[in-house]
Amino acid sequence: MKAVIGDIHGRDFWKKVLENKEFTDIYCVGDYWDSYDVPYEVQKINFIELIQAAWNNSRLHLCLGNHDLHYIAYGEEYSGYQWRYHNTIKERILTALPLLRVAYAVDGWVISHAGFSKTFMRETGCVTIEDVQKRFDQNFGFLGFNKICADPYGDDPRQGPLWIRPKSLISDMYFKQQIVGHTPIEEISIAEENENTLIMTNTDDEGQVFVFENFKGATQKM
Repeated sequence: MKAVIGDIHGRDFWKKVLENKEFTDIYCVGDYWDSYDVPYEVQKINFIELIQAAWNNSRLHLCLGNHDLHYIAYGEEYSGYQWRYHNTIKERILTALPLLRVAYAVDGWVISHAGFSKTFMRETGCVTIEDVQKRFDQNFGFLGFNKICADPYGDDPRQGPLWIRPKSLISDMYFKQQIVGHTPIEEISIAEENENTLIMTNTDDEGQVFVFENFKGATQKM
C-alpha cells in the first residue's frame, strides 16, 4: 500500500505515517513551511528532520508546494510568508531541491501539490510531468502564481500544478486520476466528474492519510 499525506506546514504527523511499515511508499504533497500556529523554529526543525528522513529512506517522496516555492522564486510572496527568515528558509529549500519534485506518477495516479489542468499543459506546451519538471528546473518562476488570472486564490484552469483550485481542475484534468493538497478541507474528499477522479488531502485532521494500491484508494485513520 501507498500513502499520501496532505500539506505539512510545520507539523510532524508524517513521522507516525513513516513508522507504519505497511506503506511501501509515502508521498507528501508539499507546503512544508508557513503556519499561523506553528513557530518558525518548530517549522525549521521539522523540515530538517523530514529532509533527513527522505535522504535516508527511499519510501518517502516529497512534492514541492507553493509555500515552498515562494522562497526560491523571485516575486512570489504569498500569505504566511516569513520575511524575517527568508534567507535561511531559501537556503534550506535549495539544498533539498533534488528531493522536492513537481509531481509523481504511480499506480495510475498523479500526485502533486495542486494538480495539472489541460489548459495549463496546452498553454505551456508541456506534454508530460517531465516536461513541467524541466521547465521548472530552468526557471523556478515557471510554476509561480499566474498573474493574468482574475481570481486571487488561483481558481482558474490556467494556473499551474502549485496553484490551481479543485473547482477549476475537476472539469479540466489533464490526468484522469490525481491526488492533491493545497486547498483546505475538513476531511479527505473525493470529487468525480465524467471520468475524472480528484482526491483532496489538505485536512487539519492529522490522523488522516489517503491510501491506495493500483487504481483503488481509500481514506485511512492513523
